[in-house]
Amino acid sequence: MTSIINTLIPVLLLIPLGYFLKRLGLFKKEDTGLLTKLIINLLLPAVIFHAFLQLELKKELWLLPLSGLIIIFLLFLISLVIGKILKWDKKLAAAFSIIFASMEGGLIGYPLFLILFKEEGLAAIALWDIANTLVVFTFLYFWAGKYGKESGNLKASVKKMITCPIPLAMILGIILNALNFSSLFIENFIAYLGNATPAIIMLTLGIALEPTFKAMKLPIITILLKTIIGLALAILIINLFNFTGLWRLVTLVAATLPAPAVIYIFAAKQKLNPDFVANYLSLALPIGVIIASLILTFA
Repeated sequence: MTSIINTLIPVLLLIPLGYFLKRLGLFKKEDTGLLTKLIINLLLPAVIFHAFLQLELKKELWLLPLSGLIIIFLLFLISLVIGKILKWDKKLAAAFSIIFASMEGGLIGYPLFLILFKEEGLAAIALWDIANTLVVFTFLYFWAGKYGKESGNLKASVKKMITCPIPLAMILGIILNALNFSSLFIENFIAYLGNATPAIIMLTLGIALEPTFKAMKLPIITILLKTIIGLALAILIINLFNFTGLWRLVTLVAATLPAPAVIYIFAAKQKLNPDFVANYLSLALPIGVIIASLILTFA
């Protein structure tokens, strides 16, 4: 538990650091636009390309990403129902959906399983996270565009998804992986960019953050609903596929993880209630660490 906290707390502290730097006048909320472009077009593609280039592809391990895909799309469908019942406007409903159907694997899941289960644990959570990564940077990116600035323009949303550097980096990583491509120079260059990504995302989130007590009601409800429903779906999938041991823990933890910080980038870029998303993430990320740690300790 101490190792987990020591690993994650320094990164999470960058959120309040970004907020206080803004309060000191060193940054403005408008600066998040430039930072968003840097993250979407350079840093995240580098991280994802490197991850897929290094991924060990094994046919017999397809059940983990499949289970992730099922849970993610069930969460997405449930989010649509909730939005309809509560009669939210399309931008709030879209923001809620991209939060509800995505998980923070890299910042929370990966270090937790690496610390506790070494390389075997990291490989398992990474396999589960393939489905999450694919959905986040293709379908949810498309969904954000469809109901964001490109609202009503399906052609523009599809074009945006296809030309986004993130899925392109993913595809290129898989192709070069299959071709056994290896370049120490390229890998080191990309690794340097990747190392900066979590810090810049967390600082961007902090700069965008403008918390008020009233604004925290919906984020808290979202955290509770996402955690409870995600846990219920995880138990269903575990029983369906007869998962035990490490795969059972991966499914339980991954399904209850909060949305990734990159969801704020999507929301800000597409004008989908970015304040709601920022407030949610400021609470959900630290709470997610606690919930995941409790599951790993007592499940």
